[in-house]
Amino acid sequence: MNVAVLPLAIALVTVIAVLAALGPGKLARMDGASYPTALTRAAVAFAAVITLASAAAGAFPALLDSVRPAEVPVAGPGGGEARGQAPVRPESSPRSGSRC
Repeated sequence: MNVAVLPLAIALVTVIAVLAALGPGKLARMDGASYPTALTRAAVAFAAVITLASAAAGAFPALLDSVRPAEVPVAGPGGGEARGQAPVRPESSPRSGSRC
């Protein structure tokens, strides 16, 4: 399923970029601009949408890392010896009446 997600996302962004480029191109032609000028304005809008999509795609993993909870170390069966840590020893109970 993950194999199909990337091509579908690329196709969706491309379709959105083409649709976004149609507006400035049509408005330029309605304003009396020549075909090359209208095509240039449409290309600028297309490039802006593609750039914005790639910037958002690049920032998305960084945003996910910032909201991920911190990893809490878990002691292994030996009390932490599995990760090269010193074993955890339980503290002895204080004697009655003596405080350090």
